[in-house]
Amino acid sequence: MYFGEDRSVEVLGWRAGYAFAYLVFTAVLYMVFNAMGRLPASWSILHVAAVTLLITAAGVAVRRFLR
Repeated sequence: MYFGEDRSVEVLGWRAGYAFAYLVFTAVLYMVFNAMGRLPASWSILHVAAVTLLITAAGVAVRRFLR
């Protein structure tokens, strides 16, 4: 039998919090760039989300590589 701690809820909370923070950051970044006129006219929030997702994936890859 396994009597250790069940950390699945904690891990789920970390991932949900990370996803929520990512969505809020992307929305704020889009609004700021849109208000400043720094985005191309054809871009939507999905383009900004894709760019931030690439940056996030690169950061995760570097972190795993350096471990």
